[in-house]
Amino acid sequence: MKPFVNSALATLLEQQNSPCVSIYLPTHRHQPDRQQDPIRFRNLLREAEQSLLQAFYPDGVDAIMKPFRELAANEKFWQRTLDGLAVLGTVGAFRTFRLRQPVPEVAVVAESYHVKPLLQVFQSTDRYHVLAITRKGIILYGGDRNGLDAIDTHPDVPLTMDAGITASEPVDGQHPETPDVDTERYFRAVDRAILEHHSRPTGLPLMLAALPEHQALFRKVSHNPHVMPNGIDTNPESMSHDVLAQRAWDIVEPDHDARLQRVADVVANAIAHGNGSTDLNQIATAAIHGRIDTLLVEAGKTVPGRLDPESGAVEPAPLNHPDIDDVLDDIAEAVLRRRGTVMVLPASRMPAATGAAASFRY
Repeated sequence: MKPFVNSALATLLEQQNSPCVSIYLPTHRHQPDRQQDPIRFRNLLREAEQSLLQAFYPDGVDAIMKPFRELAANEKFWQRTLDGLAVLGTVGAFRTFRLRQPVPEVAVVAESYHVKPLLQVFQSTDRYHVLAITRKGIILYGGDRNGLDAIDTHPDVPLTMDAGITASEPVDGQHPETPDVDTERYFRAVDRAILEHHSRPTGLPLMLAALPEHQALFRKVSHNPHVMPNGIDTNPESMSHDVLAQRAWDIVEPDHDARLQRVADVVANAIAHGNGSTDLNQIATAAIHGRIDTLLVEAGKTVPGRLDPESGAVEPAPLNHPDIDDVLDDIAEAVLRRRGTVMVLPASRMPAATGAAASFRY
């Protein structure tokens, strides 16, 4: 399965100017811990500004940093944080990502965005949707190993029975004269909207959480190929949020772990047969020339330096110097630009200690 990369991130990768500022911050959902988040963010802004001032005129720095400063002063924004925050910006572009998992606290100024933390968050290996269904309505959640959060659904998704029946057509020419017919019509409307606006754009698996009879009916009318064969056969209203999240992950985790191992095994096998490498210099050159099919990157590992965008040569340099990024991050970006697969794995699942492993297309 290809990793899912948020479309906004893909756009930023294609349209970025230089220099680029990338700021990552673990944040908090509740007071009083949340009060420290904007303070720590301003500290990171000062670090980024100092890096920019080493290589750019003050006017250029102001143009890049203005939206960052405005975000730091936006009180409403800091009242709705989750567990992590990524803020990427350059001249003419600025984007924030509220994340459901913590990220390392870092400010990076370089020729391109520092995206490895986002790749780890957005890749699809442990991400999924949960559709909690009752006769009255639905809630769509986004989930990963860190828990579940309700998603702001597309306006076309009918959240209640009344909205669904109004927007749908009669079943098999019948009129909605019975509760079962009403429910079926509603489930059809939900299925169409979820598929079009959430499942198809993300490619994420969709787990159902509902009473057995509601699951059976929804599966009967569903045309969504992303619906998982196993679901939670309980009324989601009868469970706490934490219990729902744990039961969902208990279903997802075995398949997730198996998929990670399969990918790692495929790459390791390619390396063993001379069709891959764990050498950073070889991987970097192959990435620039579009030869990498699958790249595995070690989570939490950093290799300071610069990747030559023409030759693929790796130039070691201090990470705190302007225009210097993480070589692993630059290689991952190069692979993504050339439609390769990038997966960020824990060190325990990596087939080598270099921080990267790749299988080649040819």
